[in-house]
Amino acid sequence: MRRRDMILAAFLSFIIFLSGCTKGQSSMQPVARPAARPVAQPASRPSTDGDYEGIVTATDVYVRARPGLTEYVCAKVSHPTRVTVVGSRGQWLKILPVAGTFSVIRKQSVRLDATGKGGTVTDDKGWIRAGGKLHSQDFWVIQRRAKRGTKLDIIGQTGDYYKITPPSGVYFWISERYVRRESSKTVGVEPQGD
Repeated sequence: MRRRDMILAAFLSFIIFLSGCTKGQSSMQPVARPAARPVAQPASRPSTDGDYEGIVTATDVYVRARPGLTEYVCAKVSHPTRVTVVGSRGQWLKILPVAGTFSVIRKQSVRLDATGKGGTVTDDKGWIRAGGKLHSQDFWVIQRRAKRGTKLDIIGQTGDYYKITPPSGVYFWISERYVRRESSKTVGVEPQGD
């Protein structure tokens, strides 16, 4: 009986501790919290009123297929790599393809030329997908569709896909945290046509 009383007393003490009640105090009183530390704010976002050139400010910065930390990584870039920024979404910059990135298209959608270094899209299902040195299989991010008759530069193959030089209208993404705007001078961007 004595052991049961001790367990019961410990249980009740624990419940009182959790409820925040002490002699003469209600559990509804506000709890004092430590003062919040100031959080460093990211640098002001550069104006995207035009395309501009930026410089990567760190080592081994991921270039992704889409904006977001959970999107697959296609390549890495390091300081002082230059990138051409053509837009943004949240904290992500939309950039033109950089070294280490490529695009892919299903082999069944392409007819190779005699050299094997070029091809022509043969159907209307010519989906161009994101790839790169760090992601060379399981391509699910669609960058754009190539129309029938579009000419492509073939740079290799992987599984059911041809690796191709990224055509115009294809973009990759990098965190704005690691890119410094080089100048206010805007740069021209390739047209998005086929």
